[in-house]
Amino acid sequence: MPAGAIVADAAMDLLGVGELEVCPWALREGVILRRLDAMPEG
Repeated sequence: MPAGAIVADAAMDLLGVGELEVCPWALREGVILRRLDAMPEG
């Protein structure tokens, strides 16, 4: 776990990312839910 945090911190520094949003869903479900939210209602 600590090694993953160090890698994530270094990647954030390299990419200029100031913060991350934690999602309770897995990556696949998060992508699907984001796509559904972006769909126009009709």
